[in-house]
Formats: sequence, C-alpha cells, structure tokens
Amino acid sequence: TIPHPYLTVRRFVLIPLLEIDKNLRLPGGDLLKSYLSELSLDDKVEFYANYDWVSIAHAP
Repeated sequence: TIPHPYLTVRRFVLIPLLEIDKNLRLPGGDLLKSYLSELSLDDKVEFYANYDWVSIAHAP
C-alpha cells in the first residue's frame, strides 16, 4: 500500500521525506514531522553529502 504501513515508525524514511518538504502530510492530513519526535534516537540515519544521485539515476 501507499503510503507504506510502517512509514511513520521509520526514521530512515521520515528524515529524507522531511528534507524534501518539512510540512509533508499523510493522506489523512497528519503531519509527518509529528511522528518523528515519537521515535527513538537509537535508529541511525546517515547522510551522504555530495552524492551524485543524478548520474546514478541515469546510468545504463
């Protein structure tokens, strides 16, 4: 299903989505950022600076 049923309990999903739009909402109207504060900080999310996603996306 879309959105994924566990989207709201996975920091590694929420953080990148909120970087795109900090006011992103679920179809029911709930703000995604409200779920982030409820999650444990033990789940690591690593950022890759200067990663060339465009080249990866267009690679043969």
